[in-house]
Amino acid sequence: LSAGQIWDAEIELNRETKITGNVYWELNDDDQYTDGEGIPGANIVVTSFGSDDFEMNMTSEEGGVWEFFVPARNNYTLNVTRDGFNYTLVENFTVENTSIGSKYVDGELDVRLNAFSVSTSGMISLPLGTESNSADILSELTVTILPYVGFERDSVTAQISIDGDTANWTADLTPGDWVIEAKSSAYHLVNYQLFSVAISENSSQNMTLIPGGYISLTTEWTDYSGQTHSILDTNIDGAPVLDSFDIVVTSGEDAMWNVTYTGEGMEFLLPPGSVQFSSDLITQEMDTSMMYYGDVLGTISEAGPVGNGTWNPVTSAPANLVLNRPGIHDLSFNVTALTIGDVSVTDSFTDVTTIQTESGYESLIYTVDIEYNGNLVEDVFETNEYLGGLDKELWVIEYLDNGTWVEDYNLTMGLGLHNDSSTAIKTKTIQIKVTPPSLQDSRSYSDGHSVVVEFITSGGLGNDLELVVRLPQIYGINVTSNDEVLGVPQGQSGGKDFFMEIHNYGNGNHALNFDINRDDVPEGWLVTEIADRTIGANQTASVSFTVVAGSDATVTEWDLIFTVTDSNGTVWPSSGPITMKAMVATADLTIDDISAIGGELYIRETAKFEVTVSNNGYLDAENVRLIGRILDTSVEVNATSSIAAKGLNTYIVEFDLTEFGIGDYEFEFEIDAGETPLSEEPLTKKSSYELTAKSAESSNQWIPFIILGIAALSIAMWIKSRRSKGPGF
Repeated sequence: LSAGQIWDAEIELNRETKITGNVYWELNDDDQYTDGEGIPGANIVVTSFGSDDFEMNMTSEEGGVWEFFVPARNNYTLNVTRDGFNYTLVENFTVENTSIGSKYVDGELDVRLNAFSVSTSGMISLPLGTESNSADILSELTVTILPYVGFERDSVTAQISIDGDTANWTADLTPGDWVIEAKSSAYHLVNYQLFSVAISENSSQNMTLIPGGYISLTTEWTDYSGQTHSILDTNIDGAPVLDSFDIVVTSGEDAMWNVTYTGEGMEFLLPPGSVQFSSDLITQEMDTSMMYYGDVLGTISEAGPVGNGTWNPVTSAPANLVLNRPGIHDLSFNVTALTIGDVSVTDSFTDVTTIQTESGYESLIYTVDIEYNGNLVEDVFETNEYLGGLDKELWVIEYLDNGTWVEDYNLTMGLGLHNDSSTAIKTKTIQIKVTPPSLQDSRSYSDGHSVVVEFITSGGLGNDLELVVRLPQIYGINVTSNDEVLGVPQGQSGGKDFFMEIHNYGNGNHALNFDINRDDVPEGWLVTEIADRTIGANQTASVSFTVVAGSDATVTEWDLIFTVTDSNGTVWPSSGPITMKAMVATADLTIDDISAIGGELYIRETAKFEVTVSNNGYLDAENVRLIGRILDTSVEVNATSSIAAKGLNTYIVEFDLTEFGIGDYEFEFEIDAGETPLSEEPLTKKSSYELTAKSAESSNQWIPFIILGIAALSIAMWIKSRRSKGPGF
């Protein structure tokens, strides 16, 4: 297209919508995607339902994530495949104008795959010393594949076949982590090992039975009222157990599995070394759900050999698993009312703009309902406040305490005594007053001020009430130009740069754009754009533009009008636009004054002159050379400097008078402006000075003449004496 050309066309725009989801493998039996269940590398194909017009495919990323952009208002089919898993089809789902998928509607397009079982096997060996009764030991052998902790699966009993002094086992397993349990309990031989089963691959693992030891486990937990129970106790008056969990056994470094606890003093046959037992449960006490959890370490001693393939097992000291109730200090907040000055707010309470008056910003008083969700008899919270912004130290946060506004405040809450409901403080209503800084000291931010009130315990655990307070922005811009006249040399491609000082005296960032009356720029002239910029509160910035007067410009001067518009639509300066005279300019150079430094000039010394040159034009004169001469001699010196428009400069020029004698001399000074355009050629200036000798030098200068005079007088008197035959003297 060329400038001014109009082109008519019909353009069809298709809206695309994002669909997204997760491919996952169900591990914890909750029937939904959970972190850690994602399947990367699955092939996903999206096709238009009932049509071959549209097809897209991709591979699921880390975590099983996938996403497509597809045309909206259409029906699609989703095909998902992955080696080692069943094929899954999601047929005929509709995509409207809104994006759908796990990131928008939980689980809407999450696809569950089920892994195919694989064959697994292994060999169980016996320890040394069992050669005589290996058949009896292996006849008692059981191999059970236990789900690793976190995998909700049923245990699998392996098939065993005896082969001499060893046993082979086989089992079909779902891929994932398992624990192999092999034991011959009657002979106190046992072992547990982690077994990772790969997808689409048969897995095998061998292990050796070890003489083990025994440890018994007891449990206890103490409810809110102080009564002690076993984890088997579930129907407790005032503390019913809502949910209890299996015992987690950790043997060695990496074998972890769940065991159903059948009774106090339950005994475990385990390999020698360390063992850990852990568990947790949830109760309902004081109308609150309470969590108890704990763990205990034990050590299993190796059985001592007796002979003939038998061992004397060692029973370790019982392990007592104590479940404790950790202190919970949770609070929840609900802001129910807000007044700003005398105005009651009816909309949002937690993100508001305060009211600006002539005297300042109004304070905000929040009414906050607090609910205690902890589990302590009494919980004391101190308040701390955190604010953002450069003016954060100037805000004041106060709390109404017994009718008085205070800055230091403690909040006491708790469930109270188990048998005295009057001691409970589960809910409380407080008032918080937020006072912004003064108008002149405040800062206004587009995102407002974050006001965080933290209720913190002596142990450092905190609950945050987060508020946002927005301050109405104060707008104010000063615009200053150092040039009333913009003098530009004609025909220079680079033109001349001019600067404007912009000062933001408001309390917030000003997003500014700058305007010049471009419609009035004459032919042959050019004025560059000024980029938009944001200037912070109480900050000054300099912006520049370049004015070029082309060699073909026929208009020699015109009015350039400069304005600033802020994001609020206000045009600055408030007093009106700044008008500057843009003109083809020249320099006007004049030698104003010539003076000898020190006043007198002496032979055999250096003469220094101060020469003042003024530029009465509107164009800066760059690299102006001042030439100094002593007329009727070959002496010429020079100095170079630049002289700003409507400015002046003083040159220092030095002459070497070593070879000069006493007398009158005329000094001439001339200006060489180089490439700078001039309104007229500057005149040279002359100044006459007498070169003299300093006083001591002047007396010594007559000594040769005096000596010659005395000699001449002596000769004359001698001649006279010879004629008169007298002595002559």
